[in-house]
Amino acid sequence: MINKSNVEKFLNGVKNVHLVSHNDLDGYASQAILARVFKDYNLTFYNTHYGRLPQIANNLKREITDNESVVVISDICFSEENLRDLGEKVFVLDHHISSIYAQDIATYCIMDTKKSATMICYDFAKDIMGVDINEDLAVFTNDYDLWFHKHPESKVLNRWMGMYKSVKATDRFGELLRLYTAQKHDTDILTFLKSNSTHDMIDENVFNYFEYQENEYVKKIVKGCKTGILHLKDEQVFLNVCFANSYASEIADKILVENPDNIVMVINMENQSGSLRASDDKFQCNKIAEKFEGGGHACASGFRISDIAEFFGDYLQIFYNK
Repeated sequence: MINKSNVEKFLNGVKNVHLVSHNDLDGYASQAILARVFKDYNLTFYNTHYGRLPQIANNLKREITDNESVVVISDICFSEENLRDLGEKVFVLDHHISSIYAQDIATYCIMDTKKSATMICYDFAKDIMGVDINEDLAVFTNDYDLWFHKHPESKVLNRWMGMYKSVKATDRFGELLRLYTAQKHDTDILTFLKSNSTHDMIDENVFNYFEYQENEYVKKIVKGCKTGILHLKDEQVFLNVCFANSYASEIADKILVENPDNIVMVINMENQSGSLRASDDKFQCNKIAEKFEGGGHACASGFRISDIAEFFGDYLQIFYNK
């Protein structure tokens, strides 16, 4: 059972906290909350996709040579081997079932597959560490990441991140989230972003133009969507298949509004990855993703395509005449 006393013992003598997280909205938001919790330490931030994790783990192994540094991981996880190599200096807060092994390896681990990493970190900050933070960032991120989509604000929040990503400034987006969580605010996160982004030459007109560009891109990709069958050992899965290097969630959302009983696969040829989305957890997208050493949630999952030729030759059949 993790309590404040456990965490303080974990941090005894520590001067440096390395915050490692995913490079999506849930990753940046959970990291921002943890930055508030560990604000009295020297913080280093890492936001990454799964492909760079081994490199980051190796770098940390070289840097952490004493008891003055720890690693806190959210919304992503090192491999079992890399976790063991880091020793008793790791705290994991995650919600991916594929990271369940961290419970047996990390010094401390909070795992909850029914919440986003941001909501896990918010509960940790509030209920365990007694840190008072605005709830809306966690609520909106949780809504978007788990694909509930009950709050219109959640899509707008993700669009803000997409806008910064499009100009290769996601670190600035992370910085803004950390500024927001640094203290209690009378305004919500969207109002905060709007008022502070003017310093980055982003005003309402720029935001509206970005939204227009996003919508046009999504419409174009959806128009070219194909029917496909994913051939697995024990089953065949029928899919809507799209090719896109961004906006996987927005593309799938548009398709699923009109086809709620379908599964959508968005293939990113640039990153050699695939995303799976569904509107009902009965489809268990995470189980499909696990066939390709991926994972995620029942309605939103992802995986790497290690061999493009093999993937299209042996697994995915696309009907271009549909």
